[in-house]
Amino acid sequence: NIGTQYTTEWFSDPRFIIGIAIYAFGFTLNVYSDTILRNLRSKKPDPSQPRYKIPYGGFFKWVSCPQYLGEILSFTGFAIMTWNLGAVFVLAITVGNLAPRAMVTHKWFLKNFDDYPKERKALIPYIW
Repeated sequence: NIGTQYTTEWFSDPRFIIGIAIYAFGFTLNVYSDTILRNLRSKKPDPSQPRYKIPYGGFFKWVSCPQYLGEILSFTGFAIMTWNLGAVFVLAITVGNLAPRAMVTHKWFLKNFDDYPKERKALIPYIW
């Protein structure tokens, strides 16, 4: 079967291997970052405690929105892994949605927390 032959060969193609590695890293980064954010919320809210807190740990050391970075990396890996123009389109839409949100979130943290780590970037470590 010709279709099966091409499918199984694709799993050893460098584009597939690199893509799946990027996807797995991005997915893990996204889930781990969301876990850190989720754990900032107390199970029993205390009105005497601040509603918002600065997240620490993982990629929060370098960026304000590592969950968005993880999602972008996942879609980048998916686009490489599938080598498909439709996946590139989804990646472009994702970046177009999440990059501005990361910038707004970063500015909000800087405005609302005097002790917010100044070395953090919005989305890309050391760059932006």
